[in-house]
Amino acid sequence: MQIHVAGLGQMTLSRTFADVQHGEAIAYLGSSNRLEFALRDGHFAKNVKVQSGVEVARLIA
Repeated sequence: MQIHVAGLGQMTLSRTFADVQHGEAIAYLGSSNRLEFALRDGHFAKNVKVQSGVEVARLIA
């Protein structure tokens, strides 16, 4: 499944951090089954210009 985040672009919904390269953004389902975003080996909020309330769309292929 592809996820599009306004201001960030398109990314694949991943199962583990190993699915992406060092420093790459990842979308995944967290322990509360909510969509979460992170930066592998980094700090997502400090390095990515996305804030709460941003539009997120699920793209079905």
